[in-house]
Amino acid sequence: MNSTGVLKRFLRLACTALLLVVLSPDTHGATAKKVVLATGEWPPYSSEHMEGHGIFTTIVTAVFAEMGVTPVYRFYPWKRAEHEVRKGHAFAAFPYIITPERFAEFTFSESIAFNSGRLFYDTRRYPEGIVFHDMNDLSHYRIGGSLGYWYEEVFKKHGIPIDYAQTDEQNIHKLLMGRIDLVPLDEAVGLYLIRKLHPDKVNRFAFAEKPLNQDSLHLMISRTYPGSSTLTRQFAAALERIKTNGVYERTCNRYGIIMFRSQTLLYLGGTDIFPGSR
Repeated sequence: MNSTGVLKRFLRLACTALLLVVLSPDTHGATAKKVVLATGEWPPYSSEHMEGHGIFTTIVTAVFAEMGVTPVYRFYPWKRAEHEVRKGHAFAAFPYIITPERFAEFTFSESIAFNSGRLFYDTRRYPEGIVFHDMNDLSHYRIGGSLGYWYEEVFKKHGIPIDYAQTDEQNIHKLLMGRIDLVPLDEAVGLYLIRKLHPDKVNRFAFAEKPLNQDSLHLMISRTYPGSSTLTRQFAAALERIKTNGVYERTCNRYGIIMFRSQTLLYLGGTDIFPGSR
């Protein structure tokens, strides 16, 4: 083989090696400047129409800024968001809680925040408030719920009838009209919707002091996205850094987001290793 042939062969091998390095998942993750993330409409935690795309998204953005990476947010229906992560088209979807089924298929970040489930009521109907100790205490109330939420099985298990609607907005309207007594809502979501739907009637609504449930919210991370394992490690380290330098606490305080799990939860029965879902 002449010198020209040797040079051509060398160049082919060099190009092949370079291509392998570029396409290597962990190498890609280590040098990535942009990362695709999937989320959906769950204001005020995440929303395409809110400043910073919502509370949770603002925290995630701060973590990626600490990493020196730009997050690219894509908003989908929730089933589609999960599909994008499963197929490796997105690094992660959020905010998600851990369930046994999800844990078997995805990787999860450390806890980024907690959401707290509350029982909302009309202060005109119950001016002294609502006090309950266990599920049996709730059987005396007309409770409205939304289809597809975690509490369907819990209330069914305890034999508590629920008047179901399609949306949380419908239940807030039913509560205001006196058609139901209580409605379980995430605290931040409930307050957001009340201010949005009935800004002149905010004082008509309140929630029981005891949380109905409380869940840890995470990134649900793809195991097939390029560089996933490296990005996951980098995200964990950056999250720890913003907790140390005060960025995390200032962001949480700004939005009033829950950082720690309450010790006064209503006992729902069974294990809470994998608590209820969004």
